[in-house]
Amino acid sequence: PNPEIAFAGGFAYVIFEHDGTRKWYRETVDRSSRQTGSSIFDFEGDGVAEVLYNDERSFRVYRGPDGVTMQERCSTSGTLREYPIVVDVDNDDHAEVVLMSNNYAFACSDGSPSRTGITVFGHPDNQWVRTRRIWNQHTYHVTNVDEDGRIPAREANNWTTPGLNNFRQNVQPDGLFDAPDLVLVDLNASTAGCPTEIRLTVRVLNAGRSGAPAGIPVTFYDVTGTRTRLGRVTTTRALLPGESELVTLTPPFAVPAGMTDAIFQFAATVNAPDDEPLGGLNECRPANNDAGPIDASCPLID
Repeated sequence: PNPEIAFAGGFAYVIFEHDGTRKWYRETVDRSSRQTGSSIFDFEGDGVAEVLYNDERSFRVYRGPDGVTMQERCSTSGTLREYPIVVDVDNDDHAEVVLMSNNYAFACSDGSPSRTGITVFGHPDNQWVRTRRIWNQHTYHVTNVDEDGRIPAREANNWTTPGLNNFRQNVQPDGLFDAPDLVLVDLNASTAGCPTEIRLTVRVLNAGRSGAPAGIPVTFYDVTGTRTRLGRVTTTRALLPGESELVTLTPPFAVPAGMTDAIFQFAATVNAPDDEPLGGLNECRPANNDAGPIDASCPLID
């Protein structure tokens, strides 16, 4: 895919496509310097980057594809050449935003007092992806500095480095998009308890490149004809990349008289959006969270 080009001016923040057509713009307030910068980062590891920008009165995060304002907070600034950055400031394998404010020129739009100083904030549940622990200069572009602070004698071209071709966009140490990817494998229905119960098991696998917390919910369903919720269980421990945990549900399951030879179907979903999903869990591929259906019948011998 071709990269886009971002401009911050005195009246608007604008994104252009590679051919010069305008992708989107949002009105801003920077009549003073008209030369502030911005940075880019994919906080959720879903392949969709966000834009970070601070004008004279507010810090905003815009959604990359369409410019929807995802966050806005008062952050006053005389707007010289500063801009917000994303870096892992505390070495916890999660990104943080570093923001500066000053009070020598402007007040907040809502009339509240202007802000001063350096502010660092992160996701309350540590669900932002990893990133590097360095941002060393105004024109930062990853290939200009190693993560340990060493400057390469001959820096690689950012625009020809796989996974880059960017500017002022920090990345993960081992890749551009690092996030958990929870998938369900080995879905099984044991009919040893028939005709009064059935034992359902499935393995929750983290196939992503970042850890997932404990408490990931898995919902089991009877999908014979209509979809009926059977119950919900959760993982008991954090899952690092490549790790998995087997979860089990044994719901009451009454087989109607005369239907012991019938085929029943079962399915499961991890972090189902309609069944108390775990808040703040950002996966790189949420579309692969289902397993099944599988067939089972009471005469089946385990």
